[in-house]
Amino acid sequence: MPLQTTTPEPQAVSTAKEIVRFVELELPSGESLKTQLAITMEEQTQGLSGIQDKDFADNEAMLFIYLEDSPKRFWMPDTYFDLDIFFLDNEMVVIDVDRQVKHHPGRENLNSVARTRAIYCRHVLEIKSSSKLAQQLRPGMKLKWPANPPLWQIERDIRQSQ
Repeated sequence: MPLQTTTPEPQAVSTAKEIVRFVELELPSGESLKTQLAITMEEQTQGLSGIQDKDFADNEAMLFIYLEDSPKRFWMPDTYFDLDIFFLDNEMVVIDVDRQVKHHPGRENLNSVARTRAIYCRHVLEIKSSSKLAQQLRPGMKLKWPANPPLWQIERDIRQSQ
């Protein structure tokens, strides 16, 4: 089953076209990840919350797109599978990883929800911990962004829409 998507909010639309919502990121091995982009604050807050294990394949990921480098810290409320969380620089190089971040179904006992360390980075990628693709990635590895549209264009469209 494909990832669930939301209709872009008005600020996520550029003058003539919608901002891209999915890309195929290529790993150093040549394998690819079908990657949903979390661009708006709403999408980033929602993340993978509420997605069941059976509805998120091992070759799927979510990429949180940010326009600036800053400390990023993630948590896992209402999640149904463990995640490997990759902290990326502006060139899509893995600079750090927090593996096996524990899932937390529902929104009860939020004090016990797993949280990552705060890592200074540009973007954040989430992949199922059980995925063989997640297990391949290590700090220093670079993910290949598709040629069309380039990441700089998406960032430009986001800036123009704000």
